[in-house]
Amino acid sequence: SWHLKSPMPPIAIAVAAVLAASSGQNTNVAPDGSEEGGALPNLDMVTHNHNGTHNNGEIERPPSPIPSLHSAPPPTVTFQRMRGPGSAAAAAAAAHGTPAIVLPGGGLELRLDSVAVTVVSTFSSQALPSGAIINAFNRSAPAPSPSGWTVAVLPPLDGQLGRVLGTCPLYRVSRVYFRGGDGGVYVNDTITAHAVAGVPLVGVQQRHYATVNPLTATITNVVGPAEEIDSCATSGLTGTPHDEGDYGPILGFASGTSGNPSIHATIQPLDPTDNTEEHGEGRAETGALATVGVALMALDDVSMIHAEVANHATAPCNTSTAFAMPWAPAVQLADPHFALDSGASHTQEWVIYGLSPGCASYWCFINLARESHGATDVEIPGNGPLNGFELPFLAASGNNRSGPFTSWGPNTTRQVMSESGATYIITGIPWMDEPSVCEPGNSRYAHGSAFVHNLAPSCEVYIKDLVRVVKAANPDWKVLVYFHAFLSGEPNASRTYAADRLLRGNGTQQCYGGCCEEWPMFYPASLGPDNIPNAYAKQLDLYLDRVFALGADGIYHDESSWSVSPYTWIDDPARWDGVSAAFNSTLHPTKVSSLTLLRQPHHLALLKRAATRGATTISNAMPTTRTYLRVRPAPAIHFVETGQEIRGHHTHLYTPLMLNRELDQSTDKDPVYNDTVGDAPGLNFLAHLDSGTLSQLCSRLVQNGTHNSVYTKMTPITPVELGLGFVLGTTKLVTKVNATVCWVCDGTDKLRVSRYDKTGAEVSAENVQGNATVLVPPEHAAIVEVVG
Repeated sequence: SWHLKSPMPPIAIAVAAVLAASSGQNTNVAPDGSEEGGALPNLDMVTHNHNGTHNNGEIERPPSPIPSLHSAPPPTVTFQRMRGPGSAAAAAAAAHGTPAIVLPGGGLELRLDSVAVTVVSTFSSQALPSGAIINAFNRSAPAPSPSGWTVAVLPPLDGQLGRVLGTCPLYRVSRVYFRGGDGGVYVNDTITAHAVAGVPLVGVQQRHYATVNPLTATITNVVGPAEEIDSCATSGLTGTPHDEGDYGPILGFASGTSGNPSIHATIQPLDPTDNTEEHGEGRAETGALATVGVALMALDDVSMIHAEVANHATAPCNTSTAFAMPWAPAVQLADPHFALDSGASHTQEWVIYGLSPGCASYWCFINLARESHGATDVEIPGNGPLNGFELPFLAASGNNRSGPFTSWGPNTTRQVMSESGATYIITGIPWMDEPSVCEPGNSRYAHGSAFVHNLAPSCEVYIKDLVRVVKAANPDWKVLVYFHAFLSGEPNASRTYAADRLLRGNGTQQCYGGCCEEWPMFYPASLGPDNIPNAYAKQLDLYLDRVFALGADGIYHDESSWSVSPYTWIDDPARWDGVSAAFNSTLHPTKVSSLTLLRQPHHLALLKRAATRGATTISNAMPTTRTYLRVRPAPAIHFVETGQEIRGHHTHLYTPLMLNRELDQSTDKDPVYNDTVGDAPGLNFLAHLDSGTLSQLCSRLVQNGTHNSVYTKMTPITPVELGLGFVLGTTKLVTKVNATVCWVCDGTDKLRVSRYDKTGAEVSAENVQGNATVLVPPEHAAIVEVVG
């Protein structure tokens, strides 16, 4: 996590620095408020590591070992009237023409041009003496099953494609298929747990597969929200526990898909007339026929939170034996965490997109999903660095601007933030007046309730002084205080908030980094039908009160969806979320609770109150529920930590922002980005565009006062279409690919075209009347914006 990598100064340095700032003894500020000293530090040419040393000179990219947008300009892309090559309109047209047939076994067949895609589902049943049972909606009606599973395909009602009822002694699944306005086939699965003596909790793991006949088609590419480039289970943490004792003997207890619960497959039809020896009868070399696509995506809050996606289609991921799966090659959307009390019922919602030739790519799918599910009206209003305490150390050695950010004074602050396109600044982690045991040499963090009860006076002075300097530089700029909802640094917090501890599978408290003395973990929750906040949630309300009392405008919410584990084991049945479970090897469930579901009502209320000061909350991690995604005005602007560049896919259903890397985050399993990006803001900007995302500043700023920065023009923007190498907004295009672009497209467009090199510095700018043709050299970017 970013927050524990961020350096915190030793107490003596912190106290001396903030006291000097608060006393007016700032040697860089003249009596009249102007700043003294030399020219601004050249921030373009400085990289920083956390031991305070510097490396002058940009990081150079070595030749890429695989083809990349960095090494060769792609063909020109056309954008007209806010539509590019993978627009939602083009994807909807591709989806609407796909016939859908309900099969005798309850599954579904999509006809995508010459390809038949079959969608089948499995539902687990608690173990019988013969072992675990998997029920299914399949191609054919099921044979007699030890679980007593039966399937009936029912006549559709008005507006439906079909109805299916599956029943066994423990539960029933009532499925409805219907066509959405965007061409997708929507699926509602109402699962009802039967009242069975001796079975108080009914667990139903669900897995949905989209598969093709390998004799007629092949899946050539799979895209899902992977954690790493070589991850087959693309939701990240799957299978066995990642911390000893976290979950006990639990299978399939995973992290979910972190905001993008979808998986897309590109399908290449095979030519049935090719009977050559090379390909065998009925097989062909790929590329002879037009490709098609299929995607699966979870929709309702519970399905999104529980979702796992997996690739069982492309090597080496098509060898999975985790579950009996005769439907290969396939891609999978699953809910492996679902359970109900006896007699309870819940409806799971998900969608199948079949995309015919013309717009079958992942980008077509994700842009259709963004428009259909409400992501295309969320503005990214600005940008800003994540650590106001660390920023001065980014200055080149030998200048006189070291020390806390507040020592720069309003004039330097105004210039540096303006040149970096910053409209807010974040304080860094607050601290306490005692040394850290977990991080010797640093101050102890004032996480959570410690900010309310144990904040160091020196930190309080620092925050107030930061507010003073930033507001003097520009009254409209915002100061956001670091905030973590699941950690507390308060002494004896584990006793004070014992009922709210985040629990591991063995009943002990979860702790960040294994340091229970300083970083024990808790969960804020809204309990009961009236959503009464628990004791720890009330501490977070007091946290926000103190943020405002210090004069700050709002919060930066680190790890906003969950931290370390997305679930807590529960020792109080009243704390169960009603739908979540962990499963053992015989598919028996044990109740756990989703942190996101427990917290959601209080979380949204907190963000609504945070917005009363006019500041937008900035959050690390994507929203993970439909309820949150639909709130307007948008509760927060979200980004994801980069770590691995492929994590950009996590952002695609909300605000497409990736955090710039720190210098110690240079390794990547994708060789294109391994040791080639570093913390350089310009190189991060170019790398993120490969994932159709924009860039969130981290600790490193951009400019040296001689050129405009790409970050000054990147925001504000309201993204409406994402693609390989570009983000298209309502009035702005950010691109590293060649483009012709217009908005009105009748010759009256008035556009400004700005080009930037790999450091993020502007190298040219021109005004254009009518259509703009933008040629972008390798390792450059351009921004085209409507100016009249």
